[in-house]
Amino acid sequence: MLQKTSFVLLVTVLMIIIIYQKPTEAVLQNSAQIDTTIVLPIDLTGDEKNDSIFYHITAESWKKPFTVEYKIVCNGEVILTQTSVDEAIDQDFGNPSMMDWCEGYLPCKKDWYLKKMPEEAIKVFKPGDNWRKDFFDTTSDVSLASALKKLYIDSLGYSPKKVTGELKKLKVLFDKKNMVYLMIPSQPVYKSFPRFYDPLHKVIVQLYGF
Repeated sequence: MLQKTSFVLLVTVLMIIIIYQKPTEAVLQNSAQIDTTIVLPIDLTGDEKNDSIFYHITAESWKKPFTVEYKIVCNGEVILTQTSVDEAIDQDFGNPSMMDWCEGYLPCKKDWYLKKMPEEAIKVFKPGDNWRKDFFDTTSDVSLASALKKLYIDSLGYSPKKVTGELKKLKVLFDKKNMVYLMIPSQPVYKSFPRFYDPLHKVIVQLYGF
């Protein structure tokens, strides 16, 4: 009887130890508060000096919606700040109809915020890229030149003649240098219309036909 009682007591103690063991490292990682900043160095102005895109994500844990902040600094000047709370898309992580490149809530979420979002924040066009020939096509309604033309006239009050001259200056500036489109979403969506920073006039223009 004493042996049986001792065995039951031993099993009970072992069960208590198993139940109250410390959380694993993975559990701690998934439940810990998130506060991460990734800095993307890129020349946005054509001066061959790197500017900085600060990508900052915060959340109570990996299982809570994320807040995403962007800050872009050119030559020491902040040209863009933007914040969004991604509550609307949090339920989509792990949903194959929404994200078919990954499986599972946490794997998809980590891939999205730590890899996909920072990697796709910019799109670089080198001097020889085919797309470059269309950027300054003023006959196209969806070109960079057309978007800048509208901005120059509507926001800066330039005359058509001055617009032509300013576009030529911009084209010369980037003639043999990379041009960068900012692919930062204006809200938590899967596709964002690109934006371009015009360093000559210190304005950001959004393109809708890209």
